[in-house]
Amino acid sequence: MKINYYLKANPLIRRPFNQEVTSYIEDCKVKWEANESGLFKGVCISVSNVEVIGKNEDGFVFKEQDNLEMRVYRIASFCSNSVYVQTKLQLLDAESLFLESPTYEAENTEEEELLRSETLIGYSSIGGMLNIPDKLDPEMFMNQDKFNYSSVLATYTDALRIQNPLRRFEQFFKVIEHFFDTSIKEFDRLVFDKKVAEHASQYNAFFDEEKIKGLRESRNRCIHPQARLGPHNSENLISRRTISTQLNDIQLLAEIFLEHPVIEL
Repeated sequence: MKINYYLKANPLIRRPFNQEVTSYIEDCKVKWEANESGLFKGVCISVSNVEVIGKNEDGFVFKEQDNLEMRVYRIASFCSNSVYVQTKLQLLDAESLFLESPTYEAENTEEEELLRSETLIGYSSIGGMLNIPDKLDPEMFMNQDKFNYSSVLATYTDALRIQNPLRRFEQFFKVIEHFFDTSIKEFDRLVFDKKVAEHASQYNAFFDEEKIKGLRESRNRCIHPQARLGPHNSENLISRRTISTQLNDIQLLAEIFLEHPVIEL
């Protein structure tokens, strides 16, 4: 059975999208769709050769269904986050993936018989209210190499969505931590500063060990109420102003690691 999951475009946003794009991530087909008016309609994620093992009130039951849905949701989240980074708008929302999904397509005569009595859920776009000039180009990010770091992208995109400067700073810092195992005993603060600086300075000499140390100490002051250098707190105007002046730096550092990943062995 072919299973189709739909991620509808935000109905409040009108985004011109004249040419449909099809990509493949893992074993899933990802199709970026346009409607008849040349507006972005949404994303269809399809999985073929799925074995149906039963049926319940919600539809068909698949073999290893939890694993399949986790895989599809990860792809949906990757698409949503990539579009947000590209346009700075919530054009897609992975949380909506299972609201009207999935639909089914038979791949053999036996499955045709299975579907004969079923009513499939249709899919249509809704006119929006906001015209978006920013370019939407899925081909810039729909590839396996970028998908391999989808969890890093999710952390980065969460930071973009956060309004509180202290919480946003923390989240950007987590992007860097994705690439280093800081749980091992011998991995101390100075080792972290050195390794981060060694990688980041290849792309921007601004990020030397001293700069990394300063960002790390600011992050510690954001998360620890008893921080050695004194805690940063949202009610403290000096804290907010101090962190706000460092947000551009930590975001730039996070983007270096997002664009140039490093695997710490």
